[in-house]
Amino acid sequence: MKNKFLLAIFVFICSTNCLSGQNSTPVESSLGLSYQFSTISKGYDYGIGLVANNDFGGTSEGFGYIAQLTYLAPAEIIKDVIDYALTFDVLIKYDISVADGLDIAPTAGVGYLTVQSDADTNAEFYFAAGGTLSYFISDSIVIGVDVTKQFLEGSEISAGASIRFQI
Repeated sequence: MKNKFLLAIFVFICSTNCLSGQNSTPVESSLGLSYQFSTISKGYDYGIGLVANNDFGGTSEGFGYIAQLTYLAPAEIIKDVIDYALTFDVLIKYDISVADGLDIAPTAGVGYLTVQSDADTNAEFYFAAGGTLSYFISDSIVIGVDVTKQFLEGSEISAGASIRFQI
């Protein structure tokens, strides 16, 4: 029953969006700041970073990319062992406009995690997948919510928010 309900909502949104004719969601080419309130691991309290988001092909629907560099602050319990961690993600997205100024997009790509400690530096690559929701407050300001799963041993789903400015 739940699947049928979700399918009905999806069909309704697609049909109303297709029948409306023109989509007023701007093409996104933005830079901004992000805050992760749920990070790659329980060992980190939060993450802050820079994010770039761009649509390909001059249209707000379809393929684009997201690039994000994030500083992860270690939790108090591991602060003596780990100084900080950095992640860099490059994700391909496929924007789907669900309403004027509102896009959802599944994402998939690769990332790089480096952990700096007193003893040494550890680094590894990983695959990541998730989704993003973007809402255009105006033609120049975008609010985003992102959920990403990094495929690393012991990693958790990270979630965050961003504010981006059109360039």
